Amino acid sequence: MQRTDGIVIVHVVASNWRDTAQKTAFYQAVVDRLAADPGVRREDVQIVISPNDKPDWSFGNGLAPYVTVSADS
Repeated sequence: MQRTDGIVIVHVVASNWRDTAQKTAFYQAVVDRLAADPGVRREDVQIVISPNDKPDWSFGNGLAPYVTVSADS
């Protein structure tokens, strides 16, 4: 694939609960929107999803809301 200097890299960090069809639809929607406005070449859009699990998230205050800590920890 030939890319130009106008390459756009989209890096998404998301939990790993979406299937391949959902990811494919997401890729297409992102490329469609970037092509429509601001006019990025479809070939210049690269998308990477970095999956992770619930324990990998903290939304603030140093808390991990999805992690259960046992009394033995």
